[in-house]
Amino acid sequence: MNQRLSRAVLRTALGGIVLTGSVLLASCGSDIPGELADVRWQVGRIEDADLADSGTAVASSLSQTDQARTWLALGGSTVTGAAGCMSLSGDVEWLDNDRVRFPGFSARDISGESGTECLPNDSSLADRLVAVLGESSDDTEDDGEAPTLRWSTPTEDELRLTRTDDDPSNWQTGRFVEFLATP
Repeated sequence: MNQRLSRAVLRTALGGIVLTGSVLLASCGSDIPGELADVRWQVGRIEDADLADSGTAVASSLSQTDQARTWLALGGSTVTGAAGCMSLSGDVEWLDNDRVRFPGFSARDISGESGTECLPNDSSLADRLVAVLGESSDDTEDDGEAPTLRWSTPTEDELRLTRTDDDPSNWQTGRFVEFLATP
């Protein structure tokens, strides 16, 4: 009986070691900063006016309805999200010095697939997010790659992604997206 008990204990211990190793290996593939992982980031504000127009009054904060329907979840290599009936997705490249890029970031209407009904701002919000975060034909970068953004967390519940290719003057505001963490 002692031999059976020893084998059971050994199997349990080996199973724990294998499980722990699997978890560690899975987490090694992700370069996402810890404070951004496992969070659904609700979009609160999109500042997307061109620098020439950034001094004008632009409604950049989202309504409560739009905020509740517009979010992103960042992973080690992908980003997913929604703007109401518009699905958002793309790749993520985590760079040094709190920089990130979203190659292939795009929006797609899924209202017929998911049963989610479109509201008037869904498509517009998705287009604005893609224009700031993703590849765009009017990007100032010549190589057609996704723009580089600097990420910052002013508080533990806030995230800000700011375009690094903007060069604003003192009175201008560069393009950015602000997020709030949701439970």
